[in-house]
Amino acid sequence: LRTPETIQKFKIAPQQPGGKGQPLLKYFSYLLESNIKLNAHETMELVKPVLSSGRKDLVETWVKGDKLEFTNELGEAVKPYNPQLAGLIFSKCGSPEMAVQMLAETGQFDQIIPYCKKTNFQPNFLNILKKILDGGIMDKAVEFGKMLCNRGEGGKNNPALSLATVFDLFLQYNKVAELIAIMADSLECNRSEDAALQTKLLELSLSRDPNFAVTILQRKKITYYDRQKIAKMCEQIGLFGYALENYADINDIRRIIVNTHLL
Repeated sequence: LRTPETIQKFKIAPQQPGGKGQPLLKYFSYLLESNIKLNAHETMELVKPVLSSGRKDLVETWVKGDKLEFTNELGEAVKPYNPQLAGLIFSKCGSPEMAVQMLAETGQFDQIIPYCKKTNFQPNFLNILKKILDGGIMDKAVEFGKMLCNRGEGGKNNPALSLATVFDLFLQYNKVAELIAIMADSLECNRSEDAALQTKLLELSLSRDPNFAVTILQRKKITYYDRQKIAKMCEQIGLFGYALENYADINDIRRIIVNTHLL
């Protein structure tokens, strides 16, 4: 009897004279108070208007009390109001990819790997990062990007995503400032095999944020970049001191010395 047709009948049933509340709400109240778990259709019929009325606290109580049928549809409905609760729903309904997505979007990065191990789930981190970028949650995208590219102390661990992959992705979205932040963090292990990425980091920084590039060069945390290319860029934007530090050819050095009064 607990079918969509039954719900529809309650919706159109007239309220009895002197009765308190609509017939449909009475129906849901009876089920909840009798500890009868709502089915998927009943769950959505109840939750949508409750969320729209601003009572997300009621939905949280029902979820934690196991009163509702957990589905992807319910998780999607709850997501705009309470992403953490949506993550719990996705986890309970057997949708680990969306559960991981919610952990990422809410900044609970330290819980992602333990959750994946617990559920034996191999996530597509690139897709998750794309969804965060699509949602415009830039601070979380940067934080998650740093976590995915982390290679541990000394750069000895294999990252969840290669920095080259993340580099290409952020450039597709034209998120250069965010990309620079991720690269600067990930390249500090200073490996010779990252020479091309170190060069790209300095090229982007010199063209978009010269002050940040100066900070990188001052710290001397990366040393395998293309010195000739970076020296030329430094010279072009008037950073003659850093150009002088990186040029090796004597003719280049002599040309820079002419501008020593600008150092």
